[in-house]
Amino acid sequence: MTKVLKHVSNKDIADLAEHLRAGGLVAFPTETVYGLGAHAADRNSVEEIFRIKGRPATDPLIVHVSGVAHALRLVDPQAATVWQTDVLKHLAEEFWPGPLTLIVPADLNRIAFEVTASTGWVGLRQPAHPLAQEFLEACAVPVAAPSANLFGHVSPTCADHVEFDFPDVDKLWIIDGGRCGFGIESTVMRINADKTVDIFRRGGVGPSQISASLLQAGLLTDSVAVRVVEKYFKGNSHGSDVAPGQALVHYAPRMPVFMISRSDGRAPESRPVAHAELKNIVLLDFAGNYKELAPFVGHYRDLSIAGSIDEAVYSLFESLRWAETCGAERHTLWIFDPRNIGHSGNELFLAMQDRIIRSASARALNVCFKPDSDQVYVSAR
Repeated sequence: MTKVLKHVSNKDIADLAEHLRAGGLVAFPTETVYGLGAHAADRNSVEEIFRIKGRPATDPLIVHVSGVAHALRLVDPQAATVWQTDVLKHLAEEFWPGPLTLIVPADLNRIAFEVTASTGWVGLRQPAHPLAQEFLEACAVPVAAPSANLFGHVSPTCADHVEFDFPDVDKLWIIDGGRCGFGIESTVMRINADKTVDIFRRGGVGPSQISASLLQAGLLTDSVAVRVVEKYFKGNSHGSDVAPGQALVHYAPRMPVFMISRSDGRAPESRPVAHAELKNIVLLDFAGNYKELAPFVGHYRDLSIAGSIDEAVYSLFESLRWAETCGAERHTLWIFDPRNIGHSGNELFLAMQDRIIRSASARALNVCFKPDSDQVYVSAR
């Protein structure tokens, strides 16, 4: 039975750690999103994560650690090069605790093979949330923890989101640590043996920060060795990957979702949207780009009226879950298409853009609205 713990004490933390070591699951807050934790060396516990999330075995789990020294103990000393270990140590010391996951060859004597999605690589991270740090210290074991939500659903940024997705799970305890302070998942980066790095998922630490840090430390001589490799797999037929969050359909509310872009003119293939149909639209905006539509749609929310990227990132997942509460069975969600907003040089905005594209499965509409006629036309893109 799912159990939620509020205002946890030191004794509670000790009990939670013991529960995890004994094979139970513990959902805990991080600065990014809530994680669903299991003992990373316990194959049965790890398999339980995949089972209750409905997560394919091809999608690896991130392992959370209490610090740099703990992370270094989880690296395969035979498979990892000196350079890979040096880069892990350097970046961890600079950016941890924080939203950066570093993928390295895993010591499979300390990490269950299932954690790596059968690749032998593992992503390591030390979260910045104080409750997460206390919990991981008390666990004294590596903790495998993907986001604490059903696979493909919107990531959880509060304990209520976790309980909503898992209301009745045997041996699941949830630490209620309040709202996550950042709001989207960590940057995920693989450290390659050929002295390059691949960023598979954008997050709170940008490629330029990673590149500058490695160049300054003399661990790279050319910034082109830092590559952004964004993948959008359809389904699970691609086989195992070394990084999570690569599916095209991800971070998605349980309702149809489309990214919208403004069209100045009505395209020949466009169709009118009746006012009754507009009342079944939930619209998520940014910086008032579509505020003139607010009186016509059923529900409207702006992620940041002021156009603050930090505020929008913080609000994104909570707002996607809010959209579901408006009536997912009959409503459609329109969300601004970030590719047409004009912040392509901002790395945090690009991280949010990635989540929005996946939440909509890359589906997009052109919307033509003439305020003087009160008529809306849409066409697929």
